[in-house]
Amino acid sequence: MSAKTSYFLSVLSTVLVESVSICARMQRRVNRLHTGLKAQRDDRDFS
Repeated sequence: MSAKTSYFLSVLSTVLVESVSICARMQRRVNRLHTGLKAQRDDRDFS
C-alpha cells in the first residue's frame, strides 16, 4: 500500500469517526428536545 493511500484511509476514518460522534450528539439533543415537548404536552393534557 502506498503512503498516499494509507494517508487517505486514515483521513477518511478520522472524518467518519468525527461525523458519527457529531450525529450522536445531535441525536441526543433532538431526543432531549422531543422528551421536553412531550412532557409539556402531557402537562397540558392533565390540566
